[in-house]
Amino acid sequence: MRNLNDKNFQEFIKTGASILVFYKDHCPLCPLVVDVFQNLKEAYDQQINFFKIDVKNNQEIGKFYDIIGVPTIITIKNGKTLNSWPGLRELETYQNIPKDLLDD
Repeated sequence: MRNLNDKNFQEFIKTGASILVFYKDHCPLCPLVVDVFQNLKEAYDQQINFFKIDVKNNQEIGKFYDIIGVPTIITIKNGKTLNSWPGLRELETYQNIPKDLLDD
């Protein structure tokens, strides 16, 4: 997954389907969620852009999307936010996110 930062995130999400994974390094559950989406990226790599954002080091993005806790997953299509999943979710929920994004 590509890392986004405060300076480049707008240019990468303007077009196409994207999944943003918000995390913090000190979050004990965040690496598990990042790994799930890293695996999903392999299956959907040609259809969806997968990005991860460390909100501690990129606070502007966190403010832009009103991130109040991590992990948080946000789906975007052509620059428009579609859905958000704050907090830890079941694996099946995460596995359905790419499919649902493509169906929108």
